[in-house]
Amino acid sequence: KLHDDAISEATPENAARRGIQMQNIFDEEVDNMIAQSL
Repeated sequence: KLHDDAISEATPENAARRGIQMQNIFDEEVDNMIAQSL
């Protein structure tokens, strides 16, 4: 089961979706740091 999940998560679509999520989280954290430094 775990192995199947790893394979299904390795699709380009899921990788791209996860990449976008990570980018959004990163952007939010950067925005927070900028807001705190102002």
